[in-house]
Amino acid sequence: MNLAHGGAINNDSGVLRVSGCSIIGNQAKGLGRGYVDTGPALNGSSAAGGGMYISGGEVYLVRTLLGSNCVEGGDGGSGEMGHLAGSGGDALGAAICLSGGSLTITNCAVVGNYAIAGSAPVASRYIGYPGTGYGGGLYAQAGSLIACNSTLSDNSAFAGVTGGGGFGGGPSTGGYSFGGALAIANATGILANCTITQNGAFGGTNVTRPGSGFGGGIAITYYGTGTVSLVNTILAGNLVGGTNFLLSDVYGIPQSLGHNLVGITSNAASFVSSDIIGQDPKLGPLQYNGGATPTHALLVGSPAIDAGAPASTPFDQRDQPRTIDDTGVVNRNGSDGTDIGAVEANPFLALQSITMASDSVLVSFPTMSSKSYGLLYKSGLEYTQWLNVAGLQPGTGGIITATNTGPATTNTGFYRVYAR
Repeated sequence: MNLAHGGAINNDSGVLRVSGCSIIGNQAKGLGRGYVDTGPALNGSSAAGGGMYISGGEVYLVRTLLGSNCVEGGDGGSGEMGHLAGSGGDALGAAICLSGGSLTITNCAVVGNYAIAGSAPVASRYIGYPGTGYGGGLYAQAGSLIACNSTLSDNSAFAGVTGGGGFGGGPSTGGYSFGGALAIANATGILANCTITQNGAFGGTNVTRPGSGFGGGIAITYYGTGTVSLVNTILAGNLVGGTNFLLSDVYGIPQSLGHNLVGITSNAASFVSSDIIGQDPKLGPLQYNGGATPTHALLVGSPAIDAGAPASTPFDQRDQPRTIDDTGVVNRNGSDGTDIGAVEANPFLALQSITMASDSVLVSFPTMSSKSYGLLYKSGLEYTQWLNVAGLQPGTGGIITATNTGPATTNTGFYRVYAR
């Protein structure tokens, strides 16, 4: 099989550490085939790792954004009448394909990547087979994967399309895809304090009936021997498509280590009593809520707040403190106050940072989604009146920044934040 791999990085040995980087807009694309006027047509080639391809060694990603990467299988060729049309190539891991070695992801965001399998063309006699899409975010074919304090969101895996016209045999459906965020084949994976939401796996179209997607969030492929374990992880709001579009978060049987929040488990088992099943996690939109990478903040009333097991790290994805026990929320299922997911909610109002930019002062602070916030300023302690220098801003559940324009040229200044 011809294979295009590693749109930005290809690692086969040694130790690679990537920290504070953006791996954005890269592509690995398989070779498409044209018309063959003698004999059967050629198959499109597969492609792996639109952003990164890892076949060996140790790779560590820290505070890194992997976004808008694409892996695309080549389309099959069309052939002379009476012969087989070419099949589409597979698409393996839009952001990362792991086929060996180890990958550790910490405080990262894997967002907006897409795997597109190759299509089989219209045929005069024998129809080729469409390619399969594996892992709109990550595809762990082999090796070991650890992800901690990371967000996988808005990734998609698309199966190949099957053409029509053949009458001598071939597929009766469109192609298949596995794992909108993560597909596991023969690898072992552990996900701790991750948020996996708004991903999708979509089947390819066919003149008879479309194919299917499996595991809008996570899929353990049916032909592999891989495993994935989950702890303190949100897996909800993911989608599969084929004949219909349905919420589907996991396909296969992951191993729960407890304290997960999972939306739809119709195709999965092995969850335990400390897991929260079938509830809305109440997540904010994907945006920068503080830190180096985008996240989904926990909104007020989220069942993920104070429902997690003790965390393995003292910080969340944004490098904000974890654990923060919300005294207004009863700890759930034996939790110590740790939140489930990549973000630790902080209900306690305090100034996070004060920085200068040109002639303005930027003041950052944690917020709750149920409140609005204002900024007060006075230039010296001798003044008794605080001036309201920024209009009310709605809380997001994350860290927001209020701006005081002008006073950066002065020597001193004092600030207060208030909530309503």
